[in-house]
Amino acid sequence: MRIIKWTLDFRVECKTPLALVWIPFDQLPRYLFYKAALNSIGRLVGDPLKIDISMANGCRPSKARVCVELDLQKPRAHRVSIGNSEKGFWQPVEYEEIHSYCTNCNKEVHAIRECNCCNLRHAR
Repeated sequence: MRIIKWTLDFRVECKTPLALVWIPFDQLPRYLFYKAALNSIGRLVGDPLKIDISMANGCRPSKARVCVELDLQKPRAHRVSIGNSEKGFWQPVEYEEIHSYCTNCNKEVHAIRECNCCNLRHAR
């Protein structure tokens, strides 16, 4: 089951390259563990939708997690710059359970090079 954003022109038969993805930010400085900062950091990767509630409540203080809407057709960031040039740092970006997206059949889970539709056409 996939959860996707509803729009006025929504059609069930059309697949979307947008996916909800959790991003854990390991080793993020504790002073950035508040909603506005995490939303700003999440915005560097995608459209932030949710902050991990256990982190927000202080139950898991070592890792901040942000759920973002991500376009699977676009290149993914492997790190983001936080702060300014004098006091900034690079924060690595990891994605939890992210899949490839096939632009041929418009399905998540496999890349175009692994697409059965393409492979069947080339085999003929």
